[in-house]
Amino acid sequence: MAAPHGTAASANEVGFTVGTEAGDSITVAVQFKINGVDPAARTVALCWLSSDSAGDTVATDPGTLAVGTDGTILVELTANLVFLAVSEADGDLDIAIGHTSTSGFYLNVAPLASGRVFTSPIIQFAA
Repeated sequence: MAAPHGTAASANEVGFTVGTEAGDSITVAVQFKINGVDPAARTVALCWLSSDSAGDTVATDPGTLAVGTDGTILVELTANLVFLAVSEADGDLDIAIGHTSTSGFYLNVAPLASGRVFTSPIIQFAA
């Protein structure tokens, strides 16, 4: 039987840093935490882009979606909108979102073990 990675504790806090737009792309840095501390294991989360701050309305296609320098997109369930991702061992995940108009989006993240939904500040494109 394979040993699990890390501990049974689940991320109960998520911090977001929305970068500035560069070349029609904005990177959102996600930091998972367990009781205020970076986890000692990778975190798997269901992620999606929404057009509202409650995360209830899945956005229309923003154009492109890619992982930045931290973490991995495991699979896109809906192209460029809904995806399963895994952070690095210290809880870091970077998602680069591309768009060519003045739309705004929110990145919603639900760590699988907790089921809670965390929503980023608005990711606003200038054009």
